[in-house]
Amino acid sequence: MRGLRRAGSALGPPLANRRQVTGSPTTLVTTAPPANLVQTATPGGPPTPFVPLSKPGTSAPATPTCTDSTGLMNLETISTTVLVEKLIVDVYTPPCYRSNGDGKRLPMLVLLQGLGLQENQWLDIGVASVADNLIASKKVPPFIMVIPRTDEDANDNSKFVYSSGGTDSWEDYVIRDVLPTIYEKYYVRYDSAGRGIGGISRGGYWSLEIGMRHPEEFGSIGGHSPAISSDMLIGVPEGFNMISMIGNPDDARGQRFYLDAGDEDPMQYAIEQLGQEFNADKIENTVKVNKGGHVDAYWQAHLAEYLEFYAAAWK
Repeated sequence: MRGLRRAGSALGPPLANRRQVTGSPTTLVTTAPPANLVQTATPGGPPTPFVPLSKPGTSAPATPTCTDSTGLMNLETISTTVLVEKLIVDVYTPPCYRSNGDGKRLPMLVLLQGLGLQENQWLDIGVASVADNLIASKKVPPFIMVIPRTDEDANDNSKFVYSSGGTDSWEDYVIRDVLPTIYEKYYVRYDSAGRGIGGISRGGYWSLEIGMRHPEEFGSIGGHSPAISSDMLIGVPEGFNMISMIGNPDDARGQRFYLDAGDEDPMQYAIEQLGQEFNADKIENTVKVNKGGHVDAYWQAHLAEYLEFYAAAWK
């Protein structure tokens, strides 16, 4: 897996022109709900519904018309019980999210990047701008993107690089640390059909593993040039097969999978094999081999397709 370094240059529009909410690297960023709503969290469970603060017998204040055309990038520092140090998670909220006066819960998409870069691969290739455009054109509904940064600078203690699932792994970090923070602080849907997870390369391995092992969390799963061949992975048994991560095939039959790779990418053979195994188990899947290699330019060219795949379950 060490050989799978992120190729290509940092493509896409710079983040300097996108509004950001930032905070201290050691504290959670305050991302309060709209002023006319209040949220209370139940320990160990999802937040309770939002309650208008209007007095009995009066109507809630009118929500101002929002004219935002771009989403907002928020930085969340995640307290962790799994990693050796806290990490930042980038959270995209769609245009007018902060004017969401009715407290409508939105779909959520978790995106995991490839090996070799600490942060921002998805943002560098322009996923936020593509999301803005698709939402503006009503090709996808407004949604929230959650993009964890990796712990590669932990070297041999890196869970992203050297763990392979289950307790005390990158999967454990995403499920136990990242998701509860997002559920508590953002208006995300509770149902698995309203949540997706996808990843590039090493992140594609993790998105498939996490999605397969947690069908209660994610209904749509994408592996974009996923590094899932046993000869490319660390810490998995010889002859490892990705489909072995599915606990109950009946649960997986309620999920949707999307696999793609370039025709110059050796990952194409692994996704074709996995697609055949999905078909044998009657699991819904899409497999695409497009022109291109294992580089940023390839993933950038297909961002709209990726987001439209996830969003197809949200309409």
